[in-house]
Amino acid sequence: MKTIFVMVKCELGKAYAVADEAVTSVEQVSEVYSTSGQYDLLMKVYLPETADIGHFVTEQLQTLPGVKDTFTYRVQGILRRFLFVAGGGPMGEGKAGWVRVAGRGDLAGGEVIGVEAGGRSIAVYDCDGELFATDNICTHAYACLSDGWLDGTTIECPLHAARFDVRTGQVLDPPATEDLKTYPVRLVDDDIEVKLD
Repeated sequence: MKTIFVMVKCELGKAYAVADEAVTSVEQVSEVYSTSGQYDLLMKVYLPETADIGHFVTEQLQTLPGVKDTFTYRVQGILRRFLFVAGGGPMGEGKAGWVRVAGRGDLAGGEVIGVEAGGRSIAVYDCDGELFATDNICTHAYACLSDGWLDGTTIECPLHAARFDVRTGQVLDPPATEDLKTYPVRLVDDDIEVKLD
């Protein structure tokens, strides 16, 4: 048997119905967990070694009523299970530290979104088609920068109007005095990935 984890994004108000339907009608689904962030559910699935993962997901899970999108992880061995839990996603050769945080279509030009990855709250920005990522929490007081205002490459905190350069994390205006942590960000096909330390 092989184990896969499938993150499921549901239509608004449909997460419980999707979870119930998955555990009652798809025998390969062993566990379903509610999650926070861009996906609503995490499904643990056991498949025969010869099963085609793509066919299973598209034919058995994506067709469940209320499912909008899925993201699949293939996990092997104890170490990979640890990396999945600790790092927010699988870290294979060539992907060390890179974690998918959103689809490209989730982030419009000139906008910012907040995501959760590896236990961190991260803001991802589209500045004229160029992507940047910083910590999502203002260094002055607890407020999500993704709820603030993005003007070019400057994000303004919604709480006390501190401003930061999203390219460098540098404080531009008080009351904040500490720079934001920045993260490398890249686009792989249609996936936005952030590199965690």
